[in-house]
Amino acid sequence: MSTLFEPRRHPDTVVPTGSVRVADRPTARVAAKLLTQLDPITDEVVTTIRRQLPGYTGSEVTRDDLWWSVRANLDILMRIIAEDRSLRPDEVSSRATLGVRRARQQLAVTQLIQAFQIGYIEMWRMLTEAAKAEGQAAVDDLVDVAGHFWAMMHLVSAKVAEAYHETSREQGSEVRRRAQLFLDMIHGLPASTAAARDEAHALGLDPDGVMIAAVRRPAPEDDPLRARDAGIVLIERTDAVVMLTNCVDEAAAFAGERGPIGIGLPREGLEGALGTIRDARQAYDAARTLGRRVMRFRDDWFACVVSSQLDRLRPLVGDAVDVLQADDFTAETIQAYLDHRGHMAQTGEAVHVHANTVKYRLDRFAEKTGIDPRAGSDMVQLALAMLLTDSRG
Repeated sequence: MSTLFEPRRHPDTVVPTGSVRVADRPTARVAAKLLTQLDPITDEVVTTIRRQLPGYTGSEVTRDDLWWSVRANLDILMRIIAEDRSLRPDEVSSRATLGVRRARQQLAVTQLIQAFQIGYIEMWRMLTEAAKAEGQAAVDDLVDVAGHFWAMMHLVSAKVAEAYHETSREQGSEVRRRAQLFLDMIHGLPASTAAARDEAHALGLDPDGVMIAAVRRPAPEDDPLRARDAGIVLIERTDAVVMLTNCVDEAAAFAGERGPIGIGLPREGLEGALGTIRDARQAYDAARTLGRRVMRFRDDWFACVVSSQLDRLRPLVGDAVDVLQADDFTAETIQAYLDHRGHMAQTGEAVHVHANTVKYRLDRFAEKTGIDPRAGSDMVQLALAMLLTDSRG
């Protein structure tokens, strides 16, 4: 085994060295023999775990770490059967320590429990084969021991999982605290720059890199630890959740997120982090106001900026809104005209009419509202009128 992992440093990987007081029953004698063969059995269990459970090859858990934890676990198990007794409190607590370590190593709890199950099943198979080799008396005795064996396994697994979840809760609380602190700090720039950089590093962010934020409503399944593993800092607010990442591929970063969601413009550095969060918040508010599933500040910046002021701005374009709401054909044409940046032929193709029909509808709209879609100075008013029409629709 490699010397990089020192098993004596961890209570859950220390292998007992005391002598075994073998009980006077066939199964105890079988277990005592297996105690002398645990190294090759451990090799086999570790190989199976790493082959079946990808978490053990894609996490901080090294093969040596896994080997020694499996070896210690099997040793305790065989000693208990050999001595015909129950688990001692110190043996239970040493297994619970493993749950704490694996949580800190960010191994999924399902993988941890499955690894225990693989070890128990392999050990039971070894016991069964050894009992058969000893004779019928050992087989019959093993049947009597079975209930005790699996009850101990359930107790150990439960204690490990309990310790894991408690550690995860503590880690989640710490990540939540740091995320909130980071948000407060970037609001205090430049005075808080040094501290904000430290918090960014602690959260797994590159404070000098490009960042992009998204904002959505809170969800019961929100988990800051799982988000951190995916490269996202989750900042939980009262009415919304901010997601911040250095991954500028928004399709990958925010895949599967339910709407409404607002996505900010990619921006660089700590100032950029604050900027993209503000973008995303405006986009999220606009998405809710306009009934959109996704709003991207990059694509819909005008809507994002003015959506919170629509009621106050309506008097500026009230006549245009009334016309658009009363005439679906005109509204469809105006929207296509905006989408195609004033290109008559493309607008006509989009709404399936001739360019002359488009011109006629625009002229009629200008006559009724005083807003000429073909005048550059009126384009902002036109876009505002369409937003108000969408929001009221």
